[in-house]
Amino acid sequence: MLPDNYAMARRRLECLERRMRKDNTLRARVCQQLREFEAKGYIHRATKEELSTAVPGKVCYLPLGTVTSPKKPGKLRIIWDAAAKVNGVSLNSVLLKGPDQLVSLVGVLFRFRLYQYAVSADVKEMFLQILMRPEDRHAQRFLWRTDPRKDPDVYLVNVVTFGSTCSPASAQYVKNRNAQYHAEHHPRAVEGILNGTYVDDYLDSFAGEEETIRISQEVRQVFQDGGFQLRNWVSNSPAVVEHFGTGENPTYKTLMETSKNERVLGMMWNPESDDLAFNTVTSPELTTLYEGDVTPTKRQVLRCVMSLFDPLGLLATFIIHGKILIQDLWRAGTGWDDEIRDIQLVDWRRWIKMFPCIRDLRIPRCYFSRATEQSYASGELHVFVDASPLAYSCVVYLRIVDSQGLPRCTLIAGKAKVAPLKPVTIPKMELQACIMGARMMKFAIEYHPIPIVRRTLWTDSSVALSWIRADPRNYRPYVAHRVAEIQDITTVEEWRWVPTLMNPADEATKWGSGPYFKEESKWFHGPTFLLSPEADWPTTPRALGSPTEEMRATLLLLVEWVPLLKYERFSKWERLLRTMAYVRRFASNIQPGRARKIGPLTQEELMMARVELLRQVQNEAFPDEVAELMTDSPTIEKTSSIHTYCPIMDERGLIRQQSRLATADHLEYDVRFPIILPRQHPCTTLLVEKLHRKYRHAHSETVVNEIRQEYAIPKLRPLVKRIIRNCCYCKVRRTIPAPPRMAALPKARLAIFEPPFSRTGVDYFGPFLIKQGRANVKRWVALFTCLTTRAVHLEVACDLSTASLILCVRRFVCRRGPPKEIYSDNGTNFQGAARILRNEISQGMLETFTDENTRWQFIPPGAPHMGGAWERLVRSVKAAIGDAYTEGKLSHEEFETMLAEAEAIVNSHPLTYLPLDSAESEALTPNHFLLGSSSGRKSWDETPLTRRGASKEAWAGIKLHIARMWQRWLKEYLPELRKQTKWFEETRPLQEGNVVLIADENRRNRWVRGRVTEPITGADGRIRQAYVKTTHGILRRPVTKLVVLDIGP
Repeated sequence: MLPDNYAMARRRLECLERRMRKDNTLRARVCQQLREFEAKGYIHRATKEELSTAVPGKVCYLPLGTVTSPKKPGKLRIIWDAAAKVNGVSLNSVLLKGPDQLVSLVGVLFRFRLYQYAVSADVKEMFLQILMRPEDRHAQRFLWRTDPRKDPDVYLVNVVTFGSTCSPASAQYVKNRNAQYHAEHHPRAVEGILNGTYVDDYLDSFAGEEETIRISQEVRQVFQDGGFQLRNWVSNSPAVVEHFGTGENPTYKTLMETSKNERVLGMMWNPESDDLAFNTVTSPELTTLYEGDVTPTKRQVLRCVMSLFDPLGLLATFIIHGKILIQDLWRAGTGWDDEIRDIQLVDWRRWIKMFPCIRDLRIPRCYFSRATEQSYASGELHVFVDASPLAYSCVVYLRIVDSQGLPRCTLIAGKAKVAPLKPVTIPKMELQACIMGARMMKFAIEYHPIPIVRRTLWTDSSVALSWIRADPRNYRPYVAHRVAEIQDITTVEEWRWVPTLMNPADEATKWGSGPYFKEESKWFHGPTFLLSPEADWPTTPRALGSPTEEMRATLLLLVEWVPLLKYERFSKWERLLRTMAYVRRFASNIQPGRARKIGPLTQEELMMARVELLRQVQNEAFPDEVAELMTDSPTIEKTSSIHTYCPIMDERGLIRQQSRLATADHLEYDVRFPIILPRQHPCTTLLVEKLHRKYRHAHSETVVNEIRQEYAIPKLRPLVKRIIRNCCYCKVRRTIPAPPRMAALPKARLAIFEPPFSRTGVDYFGPFLIKQGRANVKRWVALFTCLTTRAVHLEVACDLSTASLILCVRRFVCRRGPPKEIYSDNGTNFQGAARILRNEISQGMLETFTDENTRWQFIPPGAPHMGGAWERLVRSVKAAIGDAYTEGKLSHEEFETMLAEAEAIVNSHPLTYLPLDSAESEALTPNHFLLGSSSGRKSWDETPLTRRGASKEAWAGIKLHIARMWQRWLKEYLPELRKQTKWFEETRPLQEGNVVLIADENRRNRWVRGRVTEPITGADGRIRQAYVKTTHGILRRPVTKLVVLDIGP
C-alpha cells in the first residue's frame, strides 16, 4: 500500500517553482520539454473520470526534477523522483528491481574491436518509448501548473520513467523481446542487438563494408519495428556514413564531423584514424594537478586515479601504480585533506609525469587490420601473469596466423590489483595472479565470438607452476582451493613457464619495469617470442620448486575398538545399568522380525544389562585371560593378576573364581563362584560406591563383606577405603576442625609486678536456687579471676541482666581496685556492661574509674578455649562448693557465706608443686598475693610500729616480701606455663572462599554451613579467627569451630 504523498509532491513542485523564478531559462526549458512530452504522448493531463478509476493504495505522486551533465552541456533531462519517501515508503521501495539483463560492457567492447569496420549508435529516448499499462499509470502521477496562482493539475506519465528502480530491467526486457521476434529472419542483427547493446548504446564490427551496411540496416529496422529509433550513427567507413546519411531525417554524423574523438561506452574513439584514446582531463582541478607542481591531498590523489576509465585494462600497467600509492597513503594513516609527504610525494610526482604519455597514447581499435573470419580460425589466447609484494596482474593477448603464414599478436585486455594489506608470501601472490589470469581467459573466450583453438597461460613462478601441476588435495586450504579452481578452468598442459624478463605482466607489478609506453613495450604488443615459431618459445625448467610448508599434513587413521558406553561419563552404577538396558532394547527393537518392547524396563532386561556390562569390563581388563579361557584347555599364566583365583568361564561368558566352596550346595551360586572384577576399572568403582551408599556410608568392613557375597576383587580393602575417603558425604560427616598450632599466652597472663586483678577475666555460672522467705529464687555467681596470679573473687548476681553485672563490677572494684583490662566471652550482658562502663568512664560518673580507663575485651564467639583461664576456675569453685550447697535450702546470707568460703579455698590452692626438702614452708598460692600467705594467718612482719621510723621499715619489708613472691612466681609457676598440651602440628590455614561447617552444641547434621569471607590473622601471623557468611548473616568464629569441607575428588 502506497501512502498519500500529494502534500509532499506539492511542496517539491513549489520548490522547483522557486528555482525557476530565479532562472527564467530553466523555466522555459522545462515548460518546452513538458510540452514536447505531452505532444509525443509521453504524458497527459488526467481527467476527473481517470482520477476516479484509480485503485486506492496504488496511487503515487512523483516529484518533478531536472538533471544536467557537464559532459553534455546545454542538455536538460526531466526525471521523476520515485525514491521520495513519505512515512518511510516510496514507489521504489515497493517495486522489484527485476533481473539484471545487461550484457558485459567489456564483452561489448570485445565485439567492437574484433573486425575492421565498426559502427556505433544509440537509441533515442529509449525509456520513453515503452508504454505503461493504463491501470499502472496512477502510480506515476505528477503535479504541474503554468500559473503558480492556481492549483496544480494532475498529470499521468504514460511511459517508463527515469528514476524508477524497475525501469532499466523493463527497458532491457522489451528491447530483447522485440529482437527475439525477428530472430528467424535477421539472425545476425538480432545477435548483435542481444550481445552488442549496452543499455541504449549499440556497438558492433564487421569484416566487410557491404556486411556492415546490410546488418546495420537490419538492426535499425528491428529497432524501428519495436518503436525504437537508432540515431547518432558513427562509423569508420565512409560508405556506411554515406548510406545512413540519405533520407529525410538523417541520423548520422559525417566523417568530417567525426574527425574528433567520439565517446564509446566511456572510452574515446576517433573513427577517422580508428584509434582508441583516453580522456585524462575531466575537471579544472585535475588539470591543475596534471600540469602544475601542486602538492595534492589524499582526496585529490584518489579523484585523479579514479578519473581514468579503462574497462579493458589497457592502462592497467599505469593505473595500478596510482592504486599502490593510495594504499600506501591508507597504510600511513594520511587524512583525506592532508597533503601527502615524503616517499609518497616522490612516487606521486613520478606517476603524474606520465600523464602526457596517456594523452598521446593511441591504441588501434581493431585487433588486426583486414582480419576476416578465416583469419581468426587459428586464434590462440595467451595469458601472462605475475606478482610482486606490491601488486599482481594478468594480461591477455590474441595470436593468429595471417594468410601469409606470419604470426600476429595484439593486446586484448589486462587486469591488475594491489596486494592485500595483510602480508602474503610471494608464491601465494603468484598463485593469486594465476587464478586471476585463468578467470580472465575464461571471460575472454566467452565474449569473443571466434573459435579459440589453443589456450596458453604463462607464469614466471616455478613454485606456483608446481602447485598447479600437483593434486590440490595435498595442500593446505589457501593453496588447495585456488589450485582446484585453476584446474577446473584450465588444464595442466596449458600452463607454461616464462622468464621474468620476457613476461609482459611484470610491467604492472614493479615500478622499475613499468609503465612503459614506447613502441617496443611488451605490454601493448606482447613478448617477441609470440611472433616466432613455437620451437623458439621458452621451455619449462626440469626442477620446479615446491615449498613443503604449504603441504597438507598426512593423517594416518587407525581403527580403535571402543566400548559401547563411556563409563567415565556416569556417576552412578544404577544410571549406567539402565542406560545399557535401554541400549540393548534399542538394538533389539531395530532388528526385523522382533516384537518391539516399550514401557518401563523389566527385571530381566536389567539382569541381562548387568551381565553385558560385567562381560565388557572383563574383556577390557583381562583380554588375554578371556582368550585363553575360551580355548579347550585353558592355562592362565602365573604373571596374571587373577592367577591365584583359579578363574573359570561360565555359560554366559563371565569369568568367575573357582573357590573351595564349590560343594556347598546350600549356598547361592554367586557366593560359591564369585565374579572376578578388576580393581582399577571405573565400573568396579561405581559398583562399590553403590554398595557404600546402600549401607548408609557404613564402615569399610561392612562394604567389603557385602561385595564378597557376589564378587571377587583383588585388593578390595584399599579400594573401599579410597572410595570412602573420596566420598563427599563422608568427608562432611567425618571431617573435624583443624586448629593451628597452639598460640603463645596473652600478655595479660604474664603481667608481673602489678597488683592482683589488674588483668581480670569474668564469667558467670549458675543458676543456684536459694530460699527467700517462703519462695525459692535463682541467683548466679559472677567469677572474677586475676589472669596473672589465678586469684578469684566471687559476687552474687540476681539475674543475667547488664544492670546486675554492673553492680557486681562495682562491688568488685570497690574491694579489689579498678582493673586495667577485663576479658569475657560474648554474652549480651557483658557487651552491654562494656558499653555502659565506657560511657560512664568517659563521663566521669563512676567514682572508682575516675583515674583508670578500663578496657573490656571479648574473646571470639564460640571460643571457650580462649577463656580457659576462667572456665577452669569455674570448675574449681564448683568443686569447692561441693556438698555444701543444697538446692533451695540456703538463704541469701548463707549462700554468700558459702561463696566466700569457696573463694578462700580456691585462692589457697597451690600454684606449684613444693618438694619436701624445699626451704620454703608452703607452696605459692593466690592468697600469697592477696593476704601475704596461703591462709592469711601468718603476718608479713611482726615488728612493732612504736618506735620512730618503724613504718618505713615495715613498708620496705612488705615491698621486699612482694618482690620475693613475684620471684617465686617467676621461678616456680612461670615455667609451668611453658608446656603445650595439644595442637602441636601446623595445619593448612583458612582461605577466603573456603566452604565450612560451624561447629556448635547442636548435632552435626544441624551445623550451619557458610563461606569464609575474611580470615583474621593473630598476633603470631597465624589465622585463628574468620568471618563466615551464612544464611543467618556474617558470623565471627574461631578456627577451632570451623570445619573446612574439602568436597573435591
